[in-house]
Amino acid sequence: MSVIKSHNVAHYDWGDRCKSWIFCDSHNLSVKLERMPIGSTESLHFHSQKEQFFFILSGKASFNLDGQTSEMRSHEGIHVLANKNHFIENKGPQELSFLVISSPNIANDRTEK
Repeated sequence: MSVIKSHNVAHYDWGDRCKSWIFCDSHNLSVKLERMPIGSTESLHFHSQKEQFFFILSGKASFNLDGQTSEMRSHEGIHVLANKNHFIENKGPQELSFLVISSPNIANDRTEK
């Protein structure tokens, strides 16, 4: 067993100044910590095989799921089933930090709209 810490895991930049840290990357499960600066947004997309759960750690998220937008704050989450169009954006006054948990962990299972 090893303790996972954000400073010693693989990470990458994505989108408009956003960052992601990979805590778990197995065949059946992906767990990432993601951060979005103020005013950043993700593009509309869907996953044909995997479902995801987003859990807000800090900040305020605007989440669009199949054309309906919900505002989410710290300690709130949303479950996204496969084939559902979605995107997340940070319209809040501070950096947005959240966990995104995906199952199964299928590489390249993302289709831009």
